[in-house]
Amino acid sequence: MKNILILFSTTDGQTLKISNYIKDILLGYGFKISVFSVDNYSKIDVKYDFILIGASIRYGNYNQSLYKFIENNLQELESINNGFFSVSATARKKGRDIPELDNYFKKFKEKTNWKPNIVGVFSGAINYPNYNIIDRYMIKFIMYLTNGPTNLSKTFEFTDWNKVSLFTIKIVDILNYQNNFDS
Repeated sequence: MKNILILFSTTDGQTLKISNYIKDILLGYGFKISVFSVDNYSKIDVKYDFILIGASIRYGNYNQSLYKFIENNLQELESINNGFFSVSATARKKGRDIPELDNYFKKFKEKTNWKPNIVGVFSGAINYPNYNIIDRYMIKFIMYLTNGPTNLSKTFEFTDWNKVSLFTIKIVDILNYQNNFDS
């Protein structure tokens, strides 16, 4: 049985929701899955067959704990199959959900020197009612500038779950190919 570690860095919970969705699909294929927050996981110390890291963008940046984790574990990450997915509200726009075109991912690669085997960029969610007053109006302003939703009383989920499913199947394919290669 293949052992997979899914680590997430989330601001409002959408990256965790996507991580759990991926976990549920992988469990259906018989993999053993562990899911942890990057904030609660400092060093990769168990043998995994695949490590997936998901991280959200807030105000154009990933959380600093994500960078610290990758810096502390880059050698381990590069020694096994791995993947990364980014979650942002800007990925709701056509073309902004392509890793090679995503400016956030480009900066991330430069800053970390990590080259994941598989990368996904997924649109996230806007949950105005759960934001504090400053975030609520800052995000509303950003949404206004980018022609996004601005109704402060609503939640807007942009995640394309079919795209997440297809990304997950690519992970399954990588692990099955490895399995065939190891046999």
